[in-house]
Amino acid sequence: MAETVLHHFFETARRHPEKTAVRFCRKLVGQGNLPSDNWLSLTWGQYKQLVESLAAGLQTGGVRKGGRVAILSSTRLEWAALDLAILGLGAVTVPIYPSSTPEDVAFILQDSQARTFIVENEDTFLKIKPAIAHLLPQIKVILVETPTTPTPLTTLDLLQQSGEIALKTSPTLMELATKELSLDDIATIIYTSGTTGRPKGVIHTHQQAISEVSEAFPLLGVSSNDTTLTFLPFAHVLGRIEIWGHAVIGYTMGFAESIDRIKQGFQAIRPTILIAVPRIFEKIHAGIL
Repeated sequence: MAETVLHHFFETARRHPEKTAVRFCRKLVGQGNLPSDNWLSLTWGQYKQLVESLAAGLQTGGVRKGGRVAILSSTRLEWAALDLAILGLGAVTVPIYPSSTPEDVAFILQDSQARTFIVENEDTFLKIKPAIAHLLPQIKVILVETPTTPTPLTTLDLLQQSGEIALKTSPTLMELATKELSLDDIATIIYTSGTTGRPKGVIHTHQQAISEVSEAFPLLGVSSNDTTLTFLPFAHVLGRIEIWGHAVIGYTMGFAESIDRIKQGFQAIRPTILIAVPRIFEKIHAGIL
């Protein structure tokens, strides 16, 4: 049987069901109506339940092996959980940079043949809606954040609820789908940024995903006792490697959610590992000085 990232994810959850898998921040209204940080965590057992319910919800909504699911969102817990859910079904994750122009978003959706489009919030969707209007009849849109006013769009909460209902009759739905994965199956199509002309889609198989993780992390001595602070965009392959390494090795992944919040993340998460591009370390060094 092919040992993909997702096979390891289930094994990690079985080995460490009570260990902290993820830590993430949710904004609360504090005294004087000022926002305050509320840091939450999920164990590997709880995280597995979240991923499985999202996978079941996606399958209920028509996502099948080989289907393309595009994600346009900032770095957050839901992005990572959705990626594992999509890959576990044998579907293909198509990440889109939040900074992409509406025209590039439309191109990526059409070029990748995505039929499910997950968008962070309603404001983002409304900004790009005119550019993708011609594609909407054939694409299902799902909002990560539930709007304060009623919306005709599906939300992640509703997706999760439908998944939980499906799991009552098929509790091993995602594990069964994962067993059908082959290392040659496409895992993700990553579209380049900063190039001339339209973005170019780069295909990554499950073989490449597990290779990147199994070769890089052991070299650095990373173990399940480590903690990372993640803030890189998941539309970039380095950010995705952090998700996949977390699933395979079992380290705790803390979410700074943006580069602007690295300082708060350091104080709350106290990471033992930081995965970043050189420019980030240069900025940290300059800040310390």
